[in-house]
Amino acid sequence: MKRAIGFLFTFCISAILWSQSYEIKFEKVSDSRGKAPGATFSIVQDDRGVIWFGTLAGLYKYDGYSFKIYKHEKNNPNSLSANAIRAMCLDKNGNIWIGTQGGGVNMFNQQTEEFTRYIHSESDENTIGGSDVWAIDIDHDGRIWAGHWGQGISVIDPKSGKILRHQHLDGVSGSLSGDIIRSIFVDSKG
Repeated sequence: MKRAIGFLFTFCISAILWSQSYEIKFEKVSDSRGKAPGATFSIVQDDRGVIWFGTLAGLYKYDGYSFKIYKHEKNNPNSLSANAIRAMCLDKNGNIWIGTQGGGVNMFNQQTEEFTRYIHSESDENTIGGSDVWAIDIDHDGRIWAGHWGQGISVIDPKSGKILRHQHLDGVSGSLSGDIIRSIFVDSKG
């Protein structure tokens, strides 16, 4: 009986404390012209405090005062490969790895402000598995895991330049259960 009363008391106190209202304020981020990123699918913050927005209209850099926008430039192979960004993550060197819709994976070097593209090619096995990347993360060895919409997972090893593809294979145990990957998370065990 003492346990039940103790539990009930703890539950009631917790409920009262939890239900205390507090005010949440949201602030719209925009530049001096009132322009703000549109539909945003991914946000990362680098070690300098700069916030990066992955949007359907390109990569937005916000330093707390103004925006700089990076977009696909048709004749520039060092630009973003596609404007629609679905996922981003940072590596230990401060590079931003970007999963795009229609343009594969991009690595943005903040020092040079150039993009390195990892594009799918049907004729080359050492390319990523598809062009639509909806999830991205980095493992403890620095490899980039890219989840594709309909083409499984690609693993990019920036050190060796090798790319591995993983897909669902009917009747093969140990293969992916499906090829639509919308989220990737590297846990503490790798």
